[in-house]
Amino acid sequence: MDVLQLDVSGRPQAWISPKEAATLYASDAVAWTIGEPCLVLRGGIQRSSGLQSRIELHPIIAVRGAVPSRAWR
Repeated sequence: MDVLQLDVSGRPQAWISPKEAATLYASDAVAWTIGEPCLVLRGGIQRSSGLQSRIELHPIIAVRGAVPSRAWR
């Protein structure tokens, strides 16, 4: 399952892997999303709180910042 990456204006940029999408979520580069979460990634457990980290990936994400090199033309 891939994730559709849009620019902030809503123009399609690329299909990205869940790993690439998780990196964008973690770096706070996702401006907005469309659709219900389609995949939940779980990480480690924080020692101080005992909570497990998790990122919910949406099927379509709008990304702030530079246009990827493999953008659609």
